[in-house]
Amino acid sequence: MLVVREDPNHKDLLIAGTLTGLYYSSDDGDHWQVLKGDFPTVPVFDLQFVTATHSLAVATHGRGLFVLDNLRPLEEWNDAIGSSDFHLFSPQPGTLYNRWSTDEGQQWRYAAPNAPEGVEFSYYLKSEIKAKDKHDKKGPVMIVITDAQGHSINTLHAPGKAGLNQFVWDMDYAGPTAIDFIKSAGGEQQRGGPQVLPGSYTASLTADSQTLTQTVSVRLDPDVNVSLTDYREQLLMALTMRNQMSALDEMLNRLNAWQSQLSDMGETLKQAGQEKTDAAILAEAGKLNDKITELKNTLLDPDVQHDVDEDFLKDLPHFHGELQWNSFFLGGFAQAPSAPFKSKVAELQSRLEGYIGQFNLLLQQDIPSFNKAAYAAGAPTLLVGKPGLYEPPQLPKL
Repeated sequence: MLVVREDPNHKDLLIAGTLTGLYYSSDDGDHWQVLKGDFPTVPVFDLQFVTATHSLAVATHGRGLFVLDNLRPLEEWNDAIGSSDFHLFSPQPGTLYNRWSTDEGQQWRYAAPNAPEGVEFSYYLKSEIKAKDKHDKKGPVMIVITDAQGHSINTLHAPGKAGLNQFVWDMDYAGPTAIDFIKSAGGEQQRGGPQVLPGSYTASLTADSQTLTQTVSVRLDPDVNVSLTDYREQLLMALTMRNQMSALDEMLNRLNAWQSQLSDMGETLKQAGQEKTDAAILAEAGKLNDKITELKNTLLDPDVQHDVDEDFLKDLPHFHGELQWNSFFLGGFAQAPSAPFKSKVAELQSRLEGYIGQFNLLLQQDIPSFNKAAYAAGAPTLLVGKPGLYEPPQLPKL
């Protein structure tokens, strides 16, 4: 051994640096195990625990410095955890850092990755948990975040491999409803919601019907002096815009579903040899489809490559692009929204309600009229879905 240190946060936890890497002992040196993970086989000359963050700085020969960001699983591990089916360790607190990037996400020189920007959950599973549906790409472990008042903040899905798992909550609210008929809308499909206020939250992790909870802490960036009142005002504005985006995307999803049903109707009648006898219904279906398409194309440009981020500029003349990209000008560093920005959001809200009014006319008049005629003729009818669309945004009490 080249160096041995005791964890100041946990008596009897020793970590040793050797010529071939790291080793640890949970019983004051009586037994040792290799501490591997992604750590390379390299001489370790010195170790330094960082008490406040439960982390460990490692000085190697030939591979530079490493930092093990979260030692809590090692500190809390015991035989009872090893024999349990599911265990949730104390989560790492999160900090709402305000970072400034000069390379637009493209690393132009070598830099080691930072610690995860969020609240890190570490949990142990004795056996692998698989998704019930093999086509479901979501992780089988569900994480529900709630605030101090019990309001739902976000629902996430984490991996279910056997052994130690880690997952990071980005300290955000659930994002807007996604458009389900395109891969990406200028990056909007991958976006989460706005970041939460500093404070305490509850995380409930469910694996195979067993639920464990922990309290998680979120704090403001200590290097940025911001007003909590301004932060709250910005968050309420961000949630308002998220709700606007959700209403628009839900409307687009339903318009697209009606288009698909009308398209399938013609093929169904053709296969049944009824296209001539039901020519009148097909003509009405065409007229209805024209109305649906006109509204949909007004909202979302059909010619934009929505899976190419650089093509978003073409989408700006359409309402979806304008509404989506307006959120990027809300401002950083927890600034309260300016008067011109509030005015713009109010204008977009008014226009959104106008489009929803057009949608509701289709829902309440055109589609019932078409379905009545189609039913009388023995042709397929449109599935309407839920009866209404728009409800005023329900903002949380912050």
